[in-house]
Amino acid sequence: MFALQLVRERIERLREERDLSRETLTAAWQSYYWIVAGLLAACGVAATGRAFVRRHGFGPPLPHNDSVILEYVGWFVADGNTLYTDIWEIKPPLAFLPTYLFAQVTGTNMYAHHLLGIATTATGLVLTVALTARIVGTLTESPVAGLAAGVTFLVLPDLFYLPWLGYKAKMMVYVFGLAALDRAVHDRHFTSGLLAGLAVGFWQLSVVFPLLTTIYTLRNRSFTDLKRHVAGGAAAVGVIGTSLLLYADVGGFLAEVVLGPLVLQSETGAFDLRTYFLFFNNDLGRWVTLVGAGGLGLALLEAGKMGLTALDVDGLGLTVFDTDRHQTWPLAVGGLLVTLIVVFIDFDGLWDMVYPLVFTALGVGILVSYLPRRVGIALLVVFALLLVPTFGPSEFVRQDPVEMESSDGLPPALDSEREHVYWTAQSVRSCRFFGGGTQQSILQYYPEADSLAEAPCGDVGLYWAVTRERLSSALPSPLGAQADAGSVTPTAQPGVTVTDEGFDYRVENDSVDVTVPLVNEADERRPAEVVVEVVTDGETVTRCREPSLAGGERTTLRFRFEEVSTDSLSISLWVDDDRAPSTACR
Repeated sequence: MFALQLVRERIERLREERDLSRETLTAAWQSYYWIVAGLLAACGVAATGRAFVRRHGFGPPLPHNDSVILEYVGWFVADGNTLYTDIWEIKPPLAFLPTYLFAQVTGTNMYAHHLLGIATTATGLVLTVALTARIVGTLTESPVAGLAAGVTFLVLPDLFYLPWLGYKAKMMVYVFGLAALDRAVHDRHFTSGLLAGLAVGFWQLSVVFPLLTTIYTLRNRSFTDLKRHVAGGAAAVGVIGTSLLLYADVGGFLAEVVLGPLVLQSETGAFDLRTYFLFFNNDLGRWVTLVGAGGLGLALLEAGKMGLTALDVDGLGLTVFDTDRHQTWPLAVGGLLVTLIVVFIDFDGLWDMVYPLVFTALGVGILVSYLPRRVGIALLVVFALLLVPTFGPSEFVRQDPVEMESSDGLPPALDSEREHVYWTAQSVRSCRFFGGGTQQSILQYYPEADSLAEAPCGDVGLYWAVTRERLSSALPSPLGAQADAGSVTPTAQPGVTVTDEGFDYRVENDSVDVTVPLVNEADERRPAEVVVEVVTDGETVTRCREPSLAGGERTTLRFRFEEVSTDSLSISLWVDDDRAPSTACR
């Protein structure tokens, strides 16, 4: 009791001697930020190490799986090959710059190459924690809010195991994107534009960060600031262009990175809310998500309050909000856009959860900034107690090493073959060695190719032609004088069938292009046999494809018939039908 009394007297003395106004707290935040950031960074390092020990004991890192592609491609282009033509990829060139530089140092020592990838990803995660705290603390002028934003990451143990899987380009996206936001809120507009542009150079869907930095640049209504921001973005374009000239093909870049997402059928899975909450440690994840969403919602309400004030309609009882904090509303816009990206565009697994997690942490910090100071500190203490799953004792869950199998360097490659070509520094024989569902969809444009290995990479002419065709698909197709669309024979096997839109065809000069949209209505993967028959002037020409579609997957097949008469034309289609010619696909 005596000690408690001394603490109370000391606190009262400090209150009398020092003004605890917002200005004082802001100055304290700016003075002690590096201490706070260093503390959070140290906790991040400790959490990363703890996650490794929990998974592996004290043995060396085990062979990884998903990251092997990014690390192998970087080594492969450093070995004298060209990105996008000698090896297929859909990511921008900067995604492979770190692993390209690692290979210049390590050569064929693939274990050292892998360790550098691990170190880079782990460093990126630690910086993400510290930068999130700095951004929230600066915008809300609340050290407690900044700490709460940073600690949010630490209550999620599985997050700090991800770096041990190897190099991931998306972690570089979060580092450069948050660094760009930090520079923007501190009115360093050239650096902000540069870093935001570099983030896009790692991943196309990181465009959210350039959007947010532009909003923060425009808040000062200064044309000079805007010019500096644009100049920074132009400098980033120069860096990306340099990487293209260094180890990539410009035409292949236009084909695979720019036009590829418009042409190819993506294998990206549907958003799974269960996976989201599993990543957030089940029940704890629900609370963290709700708190973060609440903070971003308050930021949006501040934007509405700011707009109402500007319209001089302030008499609506909204005085509970502090319009000095309206600078946080762009973060809420970013959180909404990221949610849409994850739900509808790109969701491949746990790594895609980090994107919304960043904005969840920002939302947690914003919410804490609205609370009374004592309540905010109490909430921070609760968050600290939640660190037990991250740092507390637990049993090892050591995973067995991945078995490796020798590979002929041709697709399709199993996970064991991917591991083998990486760890043995083996050059692949096909640019589509890592072929997945996205690459498989290219075969519809190469009917003469018997396998994925025979389909070239980086064919910008083909991609551009397909893109133009899709853009003009809304226009009526020019038909011959007596053209007859024939009939569509329904599928005999349930599962793979033609979509409700039906097949379409386009006649141009002496050729006919037939497009067949398919969907697998079954829950499991189903093979199909698709036969298109064109009859013109008494001659019959048949084309056949044998796609294999996963459950719920959609794809579009394209058939081209050359040197046909368009005056009298009949087109027939069979899908998995016994009447289809048995030799058509043989």
